[in-house]
Amino acid sequence: MARGRADRDVHLQAIAYAALVSRFGLGTLAQAHRDDLSRRGQAIEIDVCKQRLLDHVDGEWSPELLQRPRQVIIAADFPKQVSHSVVWLSELTSPPPEGGGFSRLAL
Repeated sequence: MARGRADRDVHLQAIAYAALVSRFGLGTLAQAHRDDLSRRGQAIEIDVCKQRLLDHVDGEWSPELLQRPRQVIIAADFPKQVSHSVVWLSELTSPPPEGGGFSRLAL
């Protein structure tokens, strides 16, 4: 997320993070959640972290949930190379929803 105009490589950073997360399992994700909470001063058992994640999922947990992570890139404006890359990747990885594909949300 960028408060102003996103830099021209923001999409590459998003892809790198998505690739990293795509290799996570429940245990790895729970440990990452626990580490994040620990940095914020909250000491929580790993089993509690796992249960929070399971409770957060709508429906049943499946290892496939993380294999194709969804990405949201937010900024006031994007360079053309970011917009073009996002549209292209969106068209490659999923069928377009009814009524069209990629769209920009103006706030």
